[in-house]
Amino acid sequence: MLLVVRATFWANINDHVEQAEIMPKITYVRGCRIEPRADLSDETLDDTSLVGANLQSANMEEASLIGAVLHHADLRGANLRRAKLWSADLTGAHLEGADLSEVRHTYELGARLLTAEWTGATYSARTIFPDSFDPVAAGMILTG
Repeated sequence: MLLVVRATFWANINDHVEQAEIMPKITYVRGCRIEPRADLSDETLDDTSLVGANLQSANMEEASLIGAVLHHADLRGANLRRAKLWSADLTGAHLEGADLSEVRHTYELGARLLTAEWTGATYSARTIFPDSFDPVAAGMILTG
């Protein structure tokens, strides 16, 4: 069970959960394991730290992950169609076989362009990207 209330992330999991309110709206969940194929579609996880989270095969279609930190998160096989990822940090995330079609990874805010960070994230030939997205130019690494 996952309940998100006012940008606070609560998880019913067996692993370590650290909730720290360093800045308003930011909650830290480190190395958590969410149930396989978790349904997080349409959830608001803005500014949430999901460092090392196991989100394999999660349904995150149309989820809002604006400013989320997903360092080394396992998103293999996850459905991220139409998710909002601007200002999200996916450094080192595992995206093999993930569906990123129609993902919103950039946002124009006046003269500022908010973009997702992809450096070191891994992907496979089965990963689906939005039209005109270049994973190599984004700093991503192709795996076997």
